[in-house]
Amino acid sequence: MSERVDVFGRPLISKFLYQLIIRQLMDDGFPAAARAVSDSTLTPPSEKLEKNRLANLVTSALRSERAFGTGPSPTETDLDSGLFDEETSLQRDEEQLKEEEAQEKAELDLDSPPKNVKAPKLESKFNTLHKAPCRVATFSGDGKLVATGSGDASIKVLDVQKMIIHGQQQGEQSSDAFTVTRPVIRTFYDHTAAVSDLDFHPRGVPLLISCSKDCTIKFFDISKASNKRSFRLIQDTHPVRSIQFHPTGDFILAGTDHHMIRLYDVQTFACFTSANPGDHHTAPINQVRYQSNAN
Repeated sequence: MSERVDVFGRPLISKFLYQLIIRQLMDDGFPAAARAVSDSTLTPPSEKLEKNRLANLVTSALRSERAFGTGPSPTETDLDSGLFDEETSLQRDEEQLKEEEAQEKAELDLDSPPKNVKAPKLESKFNTLHKAPCRVATFSGDGKLVATGSGDASIKVLDVQKMIIHGQQQGEQSSDAFTVTRPVIRTFYDHTAAVSDLDFHPRGVPLLISCSKDCTIKFFDISKASNKRSFRLIQDTHPVRSIQFHPTGDFILAGTDHHMIRLYDVQTFACFTSANPGDHHTAPINQVRYQSNAN
């Protein structure tokens, strides 16, 4: 039976080996070297390979050789590198790591309850219910509003001060005659699947954005009580898991079920992503966040 080859006449196992090397170089922080190997061997990177696959294969092979006494005898170079030195063997490293963890646990006494520590006093000021689990909650930049998103596809916006007043009316003595408060000031029904993330505009604009498993990012005007639906939307190709405004408010960073991070222009909805394969993840993106200085 003839050996299977690729379009260049190379054994398929060679292509797989090159892809392992390229992925390992990327995992180790050498994207330029990975591109050089890819270009010189005419082998594209494989997005299906898990992280450190080559390193794990080599580790497993070395352990098997040591356990069963197979493979070539160690050379002087191998001995000098410490690869076959009993003191630096992989097994010893694992045992040493377990000993260090056990020692740290003993020092911290993690299994014993803390002494002389009083539990914080928690008070419930206000409760509001969605029809499904609440998946996300976020404060506005000034702390005056909080938004919640649910698996039932609904979004609620609450006034923090009204929640506090509501708690005083319900369970505290006060000389002031508080009027009836309604902490939930907005409720939006516009997604068709669970809400994944929310973010308020960072510059005080009365704008809330949301993302959902329905593959959309939606814009809500929170200045008008009559608004129930979004006035703009970005249609993505994958369920959107996480979003955040750039501190200037001009862009939106988005993470989806796809492995590439998106950057959307708020005005034009133009989508930007890195052209460098080494900059991308290899699986869905769970969360995206900017630093406060946006660097």
